[in-house]
Amino acid sequence: MNSALQTKSDDELMDRICVEEMIEKFHFPQDPRLFSMLAAGVLMKARNPNVRLTKDIYPALQKPFQCSINAADQALRRYLRDGWKNRTEHPTPWETYFPGCTECPSVGKFIRTIAAHLHKEHPTRFRMPL
Repeated sequence: MNSALQTKSDDELMDRICVEEMIEKFHFPQDPRLFSMLAAGVLMKARNPNVRLTKDIYPALQKPFQCSINAADQALRRYLRDGWKNRTEHPTPWETYFPGCTECPSVGKFIRTIAAHLHKEHPTRFRMPL
């Protein structure tokens, strides 16, 4: 394989691992499809802070996850709510990333917040566009 292609592939894999490790801190219910969908949304936002949830992220999730924009929205809302309900067992990530939050963050707020923390924790990996 071309070394430039291998490097790009390795970088994409490392980006994905960083995102997944951060999301795993929240101890969401076991649902690989929804976990992957949420990780894909966070990764898109981390790579480009200008992407929008309804105009960019949800449409991009349609094809790989074989769902409508509405289905993606509803599934991710439910997934976040389920994770929020379980926060009493694992409160630290919620308190760290959403301090003072008294209700479940929206999908957009969750994705924006986690992407912003990825920029802070991995500034050389997730650079802000010029």
